[in-house]
Amino acid sequence: STAPSPDTVPAGRATSPGATAAKGGKVRLPGAVWVYAAYALLSGFGIQATNVYLPLFAQREVGFSLVLGGLTAAVAGVVGVASRIVWGQRIVGKGNAFTLLLTLGLGAAAGAALLLAAGLTQSGVLLWCGVFLHGAMGLAINVVVMARMMRDVPPGKVGAASGRVAVGLYLGFAAGPLAMGGLLTAFNGFMAGWCVVMGVYLACALLAALARHRMPGSPQSWSHTILDRADAQQGAP
Repeated sequence: STAPSPDTVPAGRATSPGATAAKGGKVRLPGAVWVYAAYALLSGFGIQATNVYLPLFAQREVGFSLVLGGLTAAVAGVVGVASRIVWGQRIVGKGNAFTLLLTLGLGAAAGAALLLAAGLTQSGVLLWCGVFLHGAMGLAINVVVMARMMRDVPPGKVGAASGRVAVGLYLGFAAGPLAMGGLLTAFNGFMAGWCVVMGVYLACALLAALARHRMPGSPQSWSHTILDRADAQQGAP
């Protein structure tokens, strides 16, 4: 008998993206996934280096008490929770994700610059401004990266893609405090460490700018594609 054409195959027997990937053996991921993974690696470095050493920096370099030093981390965390909600709402649309990541990278770099200036001038005002930017920009990055990656990847490849991005993020989390501690020991101060953190965030911004230029449309969200097709079918006579 003649094999049925693709148009006559029942919907329930259609091959899923996950099944196709499994038959192929090796999952081929969109190029944007590797950009997200690299961005997660770099930003994770800066985020965790700042999180771990911020209270010690405030106490040792700016003259805060131990309680106030601990409060800097608490304030950054509270601001970070709010910023994740705000920035999370910004990625709901179909805009280019790399534009948002460019903004976050530059904002996080500005926060590191303020912490550097606070150490040089022993200014509590600059320190609190740096803490705010760290929470508002830096701590929101991983949520934006993961959420947008899940929207831009076909359903059958979300597991493989999120695993690679998570590996990059946690490698950054591990390397950041280690490098910051080594720089603190080598230079007997935080200035070199904040310069490195600022440079890492600027590298994030550069990566996002390059990706924005090379991928101007940003991969279209698969969830939007499915919903748009469903709406079109419902509207058809």
